[in-house]
Amino acid sequence: MSDGMIAKILRTILGQATPGLEGNSNCMDYRIAEIERHFHGVERYYGDDGDNTMSVANSLTPWVLTAGTSEAFGTEVQIAGANDVIAADFPFTPVKFEPHEIMVKTTSATGVLYEVELWSGETTFGAATRRGVVQVIRGTGGAVSGPMKFQSPRISVAEKLWLRCKCETDSATITCGLGLHAYEG
Repeated sequence: MSDGMIAKILRTILGQATPGLEGNSNCMDYRIAEIERHFHGVERYYGDDGDNTMSVANSLTPWVLTAGTSEAFGTEVQIAGANDVIAADFPFTPVKFEPHEIMVKTTSATGVLYEVELWSGETTFGAATRRGVVQVIRGTGGAVSGPMKFQSPRISVAEKLWLRCKCETDSATITCGLGLHAYEG
């Protein structure tokens, strides 16, 4: 195939409208549209509203996670019930969401490593699936606060969410919020 023929084919391909997210999920235009939607999509931060459900970003009271003893995970904290992603927070009705950040506010122990896990499921924690993990190092020089990124698959809004943590310091606590992206489909 000549260079001229290749250039003609490329001009034809690049000049075509693509189906984006309506197309085949394994094609490049779908993947590009998906990346664009993620980076330019709607994102919100949530905290505890005192009832194991999420509250909107303007009233971020952090959840308190307590580590177990002997570097074991502490008791899980339910942070969202089914369908708690608040539809009024988004310009569409969310079908799925993708947690991507733990917003750390405080830690009780210094100079140690915390590990925070996110779990989701439709019924109980015992039947849930681990969806993400983040490690937080708290140095001796002061508070660590801010977003800690992690990767999680998209989760149905019909699922409940739990967080739990462990730390080398028995019963250490970490307070945090959750950042997530929401999707129409």
